[in-house]
Amino acid sequence: MATNKELEQFVEILKFTPMTVNVQVHGYGGECYMGRVKRETYEFFKEHRIDVEQLASDWDDDGKWNFIPDKHRIFPPGEPYECENICHSSGATLEDSFITIEGPEGTIFESTLNPRHLEDQKIVTECVEEIVLSTEPQGQVIFWGGQGEKGSFFDSELTLRAPFDPSKLKISYADLDGWLILQGIEYNGEELEGQDGYSTTGKWSEHKFIINGAEEVYEGVERDSDGEDCTEDDVPLGANNGPEVWERSPRITKGNPIRAGWYDCCYNTGTTFGTLYWTGSEWWVYHSFQPTTVNKVTWWSGYNWDTTDWSNRPPVPPRDQCTQCGFVGEIESDSDHVLVCPDCGAQDADIVALDYDPQTKLGRDTRKKYCKPKPPEVPVPQSTGTKSWPF
Repeated sequence: MATNKELEQFVEILKFTPMTVNVQVHGYGGECYMGRVKRETYEFFKEHRIDVEQLASDWDDDGKWNFIPDKHRIFPPGEPYECENICHSSGATLEDSFITIEGPEGTIFESTLNPRHLEDQKIVTECVEEIVLSTEPQGQVIFWGGQGEKGSFFDSELTLRAPFDPSKLKISYADLDGWLILQGIEYNGEELEGQDGYSTTGKWSEHKFIINGAEEVYEGVERDSDGEDCTEDDVPLGANNGPEVWERSPRITKGNPIRAGWYDCCYNTGTTFGTLYWTGSEWWVYHSFQPTTVNKVTWWSGYNWDTTDWSNRPPVPPRDQCTQCGFVGEIESDSDHVLVCPDCGAQDADIVALDYDPQTKLGRDTRKKYCKPKPPEVPVPQSTGTKSWPF
């Protein structure tokens, strides 16, 4: 025998006039693709210092990549999504998107797609694919590619024959190493077709190698139209002239620092990069102005000064140089966003960034000329797991 609540629901259904509603998902999302790369292929890329980001975005291939043998071509130039033997998916990012259901008289339901929020509303969520890169073998090289988008990711129609019930929704998604991407929507057991409503604008792209473990990935060099490495006049390597670059230690993978202060780190099992504070007993990241402990730190790198107080940071050396008059300093842009030398008035084409890259002779000479050495009274930071750092 039906309960009173069930009878009330039955009456509501009888009184309800069927209607067609529109189901939309909008916000931020993107496309993610990953593929395993053979070690010999990675070593070829490393030997030739191939910039995988440039290779991924070079749609107008002018022959500069012809030197890459077929066996080492992880994807055609400009088509990085072809390297997808681990995964390939696109759609709305759950944490950054909303689902909206519009009826003839306006909005009848709206919610974020954050899984916790959905579960609070008794909406079923299902992870249909899960990729965890940390489970790959140690030393496995992985190509990771992603493109961020903003706009509409899903647009479908649904005929309601009873009042809308959020608990009849089901949201399926893929967990691609922490990136939760919408895969589908069901209502009352019926799968909705909404991919034709995918209409977005690109916001960012990133392509890189990841090596499972503590091995550091090489830095690529941009290539010009003839396939050669860009010269110092084309793209100054190491143009970042801050002491965070030229006063930084090698990356340490064992032990923790013995001195409190700020350190450059890779943490959360190798998925996040940033500056953390070592208290002497634990790692902190400042979130909403409150210290929060973090997951495992994969590696850390210290600075060659006392970072308990950032005012101890050595002075920043000059950034720019005018090739016409030799002026060295920080050259600002005018109201038209054109760099103008304050001494001779030379403009953009004659202004170059000084090279501070320790891997080039020019960079080493520039550092020797302009970078202030470490004050002798500041002790070199050390690790509990290693001897003093070899600067």
